[in-house]
Order: sequence, then structure tokens, then C-alpha cells
Amino acid sequence: MGAVAAPWKQLLLNALDSNSHLKHSSFFQLATVGSNGRPSNRTVVFR
Repeated sequence: MGAVAAPWKQLLLNALDSNSHLKHSSFFQLATVGSNGRPSNRTVVFR
């Protein structure tokens, strides 16, 4: 059985590719909610 990719992954890769000419396009923010219900937001560098 093959691996299944997250449905948002290709959308993210497409967006990063189409904006690769912009210097700030290698940064994106990722928001999650922990098991305790506390929200968290972080800035990620995509290299």
C-alpha cells in the first residue's frame, strides 16, 4: 500500500513555487491546536 500525502501539501508546494521569485516567500505560518486545546502559531522557513 502506497503512502498518502496530506491534501494540502501539493497546494503549499504550488504556492511556494509560483511565488519563489519573492524573497519573503520562503516563510510561512503554521497554526496548530495542542492536545490541551491551546492554540499555537509559528513561522517556518521552507528551504
